Amino acid sequence: MAYRVSNLAAEPALGLTLLAGVQGLEREITTAELNRPALELTGYHSRYRAERIQIFGSGESAYLDEHLAQGDEQVRRACEFILGAPATPCVIFSKGYRPPEFVLGLAERFATPVFVTPLPTPKLTLRLWDSLEPEFAPRTLVHGSLLDVYGLGVLIRGASGVGKSECALELVTRGHILVADDVVDIRCLGGSILIGACSPVISHHMEIRGLGVIDVQRMFGAKAVRPRKRIRLVVTLVEGGEQGFSDRLGIDDNKFEILEVELPHITIPVRPGRDIGTIIEVGALNQTLKSMGIHSSRELDDRLREVIGKEPSAAGGREQRGMKEKRRTFTISNQAGLHARPCALLVETVQPFESEIVITKDGESVNGKSIMGVMMLAAEFGSTIEVLARGEDADEALDAIQALIDRKFDES
Repeated sequence: MAYRVSNLAAEPALGLTLLAGVQGLEREITTAELNRPALELTGYHSRYRAERIQIFGSGESAYLDEHLAQGDEQVRRACEFILGAPATPCVIFSKGYRPPEFVLGLAERFATPVFVTPLPTPKLTLRLWDSLEPEFAPRTLVHGSLLDVYGLGVLIRGASGVGKSECALELVTRGHILVADDVVDIRCLGGSILIGACSPVISHHMEIRGLGVIDVQRMFGAKAVRPRKRIRLVVTLVEGGEQGFSDRLGIDDNKFEILEVELPHITIPVRPGRDIGTIIEVGALNQTLKSMGIHSSRELDDRLREVIGKEPSAAGGREQRGMKEKRRTFTISNQAGLHARPCALLVETVQPFESEIVITKDGESVNGKSIMGVMMLAAEFGSTIEVLARGEDADEALDAIQALIDRKFDES
């Protein structure tokens, strides 16, 4: 919908009073940028930006008064040029300055609205920007749900049918605030701030499979909804069987781009029995900690590396001369990969053997008899690891590892 001068005049924060040019109130405003026509008053018209709202501050108004009183024809022609440009949406005089009758006569002649406001120019400029920027900011529609979770704007997205609305409803029942469901209207303010809002048509309604459409505001009260919220975290829900999404340690800060703005991003696998609402709550709290400089995953990573560095090296620490060395490559067979329990099983399996065990993945080697060391590899389903066993019972140790992998780490 076009934004017109009449819409701007209705903004109470601007305090605009129409002096002339009422016939032009339906002129369209096409940009949030403003112009102060100081150079134009001196006769320089080559770079005049007619499509912008023209602001006359104290300097321009004083210059106009002085030179019109002297009968300066150049200034009179400049006023005709500014007010007569068809693209000029309107002219605003700040600090309560009332322009000369000559200017008001031109405004009536060319049907160009002229306003006056008691606001000083800097404050007027800021308030105009606040009013206009949301109208002309880059905008996109995203399929998903937006909620205020512990004060953090969380955008939940994912494939159709993955459970976005159900998850949003669960969060609302826990006291969190719904902004939008199904369609999120996102605008980029200031080049880096993403504001999400609900569609005026759908408002705060939700469609829940098995229930139909519900009105969240009527059902849970006004406290359960809000019209808009800044987006600070993106959560993507994926089916539990999909591979390649799992970030087990969370050391890397993943990003999701909307309107050329990168946002923190987490991916959550959806499986029966998982409390996705709780995971999103914890994710929001964790993101708040990160914004305060507290990164739990990296702190744990630093501690693990410190502990691993103090442990006897798997490649040394014993007399190696004459020892048998055997290498074997394995493929991780369990769907969950080497998380805490499989790591503990692996270490428990090799611990009784005298041989030293070194496990290597993607060029990184760790002590195979250290749970923390093996966890650091973050090996997922299908990952390949190389195991070096050094000792008299090297073959037996490797056979035991093979048996554990063949059993898929005893996971069903």
